[in-house]
Amino acid sequence: MSHTRPIHTHFTSLTPGTDKVNSPSREWVEMAIRWELLKDLLGGTIMMRSMGQKWLAREPKETPEQYHIRLHRGILFEGFRDTVERIVSKPFSREVTTKGELPDRLLPMLDNIDRQGSNLTSFSKNLMWDALVHGKTHFVIDFPLTDGNQTMGDEIFGGIHPYFTHVKARDLIGWRSEINEATNESRLTQVRIMETSEVNMGEFATERRERIRVLEPGLFRIFEKAPKDREFIEIANGPMIANGQFLNGIPLVTIYFNKTGFLTAHPPLEGLAWLNLAHWQSSTDHRNYLRFARIGLLTAMGFMQEEIQKGIIVSPNSVIASQNPDAKLAYVEQQGNAFDAGVKDLAMLEDRMEVLGLKPLVRGTAKSTALGKSIDEGKQDSQAQAWIRNIELGLIQGFTLAHKWIGDPIDPEFKVDVFNEFNLTVKAKDDIDRLIKIRTTTPPQISHDTFVNEIRRRGLVGEDVNAENERELLSEELLALLGSS
Repeated sequence: MSHTRPIHTHFTSLTPGTDKVNSPSREWVEMAIRWELLKDLLGGTIMMRSMGQKWLAREPKETPEQYHIRLHRGILFEGFRDTVERIVSKPFSREVTTKGELPDRLLPMLDNIDRQGSNLTSFSKNLMWDALVHGKTHFVIDFPLTDGNQTMGDEIFGGIHPYFTHVKARDLIGWRSEINEATNESRLTQVRIMETSEVNMGEFATERRERIRVLEPGLFRIFEKAPKDREFIEIANGPMIANGQFLNGIPLVTIYFNKTGFLTAHPPLEGLAWLNLAHWQSSTDHRNYLRFARIGLLTAMGFMQEEIQKGIIVSPNSVIASQNPDAKLAYVEQQGNAFDAGVKDLAMLEDRMEVLGLKPLVRGTAKSTALGKSIDEGKQDSQAQAWIRNIELGLIQGFTLAHKWIGDPIDPEFKVDVFNEFNLTVKAKDDIDRLIKIRTTTPPQISHDTFVNEIRRRGLVGEDVNAENERELLSEELLALLGSS
């Protein structure tokens, strides 16, 4: 089977349900609506600015020029991205390991599991990132394309072995399934995966072409978007063969973090994303307000209409005169109430984002008795621990399929181990909530250094975080923000 690299592609212009290979399923479109905000937030300030009125409304009577100025004063507070990075970084602060025996033919997978140079740890980390953002992720168990005439010895000595291809949630655009009457479970009969391929053009140039891979039990087809055309044309097809045998079924593994149905899910951090959007809108308005608050508004009173029409020039080398002896010019300064309200709103949103970002890491405290602890043990895991178990189970499923492709049974003791001893207890979370509140009061009740040291002691940030360094970084960020105003 040929290998291409997945790509994020928009399908919002396509009508779901039409009989085209690139037409997304209705379920995909429904999920994509939820994914749009997350994608734009992960794109940072530049992406949010480029989206314009999609996420920041233009006010009534606001001219395009005024809106452009307000929009481009906004700087995104990347609370959503920071939370994703923080959660994903914790389990992969240590290498992913395996237990049990792997056949010699599959050992190379641990260091290059996707034939793109990713080891098991980096591949697993990418799985968690995608599932945490979208609620699910997938990977396909692939096998290098052969003509079907290779013997097992040819495959062993030629280094031909299965590998995993990560299929991001956005790239699985359609699927079909049927109910297995024996097990009453859904069974895939077709999946469509959006990919891209680099095609050499002439001596030096390359061209990126969109492709769609269609997988059906034991078969694959490749469709490519014709140059300067919107239609996809079938360019390859054939059986999925490994170890001289046709593959029975579709070798797709799905990992869920927030499952809503068969191959459907909701983003587990969607609530945090909407708070981040509210912060973007509020902070953009706040920064635009500062532009006027820092400069007093010049008011003119008592001037004649013809004097105003001629223009009033305010400069060190000009004289302002009026026929009305009571005419006067004065600067009116802002009272600061709006500024204080904006600061409090932003602080409240940041606090709420911080608390929501901690929830996946929090586990409940055990009951007081040993019996109670034993009974309640299965309920003590945090969301993050449950997600990690799903990744481990998904990878075991993938290795099981890889074993089938080479004709070897998997070791019953084989396991994938992802580090998960990093949770916060409820007490630690409550402590951090209190620390945030007493730090963000006016005036603060504890110093910045104490705040950083205390949250580091509770495991919220890494041991290498230094309060003095953080203070310097914050100063640099503040100067940068002021410089861009």
